Amino acid sequence: MIARSGTEGVYRFLRWIAFFVVIVLPCAFFSLPAGLAPLWVLEKLGVPANCEIVVFILVFLTLSAVLFEVARRSLLKTDAVMEEKPRSRLQSVGLWLVPGFLLWLSFFVLTWYYERDVFLLGLPATLILAAAAGIVFPFRRHRNGEVFGCVGPIFAFLLFGIGAMILGRTGRDVTYTGNSISNIPHLNKWQKEHYFPAGARDIEVRGSTMGFKWECRLSEKDFLDYAGKGWYSFRRVEKKGKDILSREPLPPYYEYVRRESDGGGLTLRYSVPEEKFRGFYAHH
Repeated sequence: MIARSGTEGVYRFLRWIAFFVVIVLPCAFFSLPAGLAPLWVLEKLGVPANCEIVVFILVFLTLSAVLFEVARRSLLKTDAVMEEKPRSRLQSVGLWLVPGFLLWLSFFVLTWYYERDVFLLGLPATLILAAAAGIVFPFRRHRNGEVFGCVGPIFAFLLFGIGAMILGRTGRDVTYTGNSISNIPHLNKWQKEHYFPAGARDIEVRGSTMGFKWECRLSEKDFLDYAGKGWYSFRRVEKKGKDILSREPLPPYYEYVRRESDGGGLTLRYSVPEEKFRGFYAHH
């Protein structure tokens, strides 16, 4: 037995959020190419670059405004209450999930910025709260409720995925020079433990979390202790390759190479005569 239903005011607030989420991708999809099209003509006419930017912005904003108004008249103005229809828990949960998935992106941003996984607890908490609100206080059915309550969360999740993907491709600077592995910035505990052998000194790291290389001094005993952990299958190279100008370290050296199809991967090398450990990591 339902004690009460969700208020119309809350429904309208969530509907507005869902509305913007539903139209933002179509607006970008249609307006961006349409805004870029005149630039080719202006470039051929020799119009200054500053004017091209102004034209692009005007065309993009005009088309976005037209699409917005068309969508508003089609979805918002006609979204009347359907008194003869029962309340819908599924659509109500979907409406609450729209801002929930947008909050997911904020949790990812906080996790990325503060490097604290505790913020990721907001993901399951959001799902639980959205489900509880939609089930306990379902909204009355509306004519376009399926669009806002079903299509809305799908588009919101797509926006979250796009934002998370972009954020994941945004590396943070890991440049470091010193003798303490724990002080290397922005690398997680697993990377520090698996990429930097205990006993490393004179450590130099360059790059970002998306791709970085490092070098450090390391005794052969410390390297063999590191290799003996079995994380990587090193091979021993006794002679330098035919290309004497290659970047191979002085032999004999130990090497581990793992290449990925997208160009990323991991390379680890230790030169015995140099007592130097070098590495390269790239994520694509």
